[in-house]
Amino acid sequence: MKTQEFHLVEREHVWSYFQLHAQQRLTTFNFYIILSSALIAAGAALLKAGAGVPYPLLPLGFVLSLLSFVFWKLDTRNNQLIKNAEDGLRYVEERLGLRDGNGLLQPTAVFLRDAEYVERQRQREHRRHWSYSQCFNAAFITLGTVGALSAIVVAVLAVLGR
Repeated sequence: MKTQEFHLVEREHVWSYFQLHAQQRLTTFNFYIILSSALIAAGAALLKAGAGVPYPLLPLGFVLSLLSFVFWKLDTRNNQLIKNAEDGLRYVEERLGLRDGNGLLQPTAVFLRDAEYVERQRQREHRRHWSYSQCFNAAFITLGTVGALSAIVVAVLAVLGR
């Protein structure tokens, strides 16, 4: 049988894994926002210059869409790594016996408590719970669509000769 000390060592190991990948996910998303903002600012500057059809928007729009796809895939992988760590942390919290005599979770069982909270939120129809993944995906879809539409509009205007 595993001892309490062993479970604490397990928790430290899994926590380090979680911390690494959670930080990596946020850093990656911040880098995506910076790059996307730079592309959008470049496109806005081209539009402000107002020299006919802004042909450089075609590659900028394509790059923004491609960037959104690549960073979405990176985020998907980071999310999988974080979910693995969360499962491990919940497992260790269960083994540490962080429930009181009534079966209620102690405040230090943060991952088990969060899982219960999220489940309660999802069961309430009037209060939709948005995860980090859903929020990040909304940004990827929105900016990727803006990029694709920009490229399409410029391509259509170029074909029509405007």
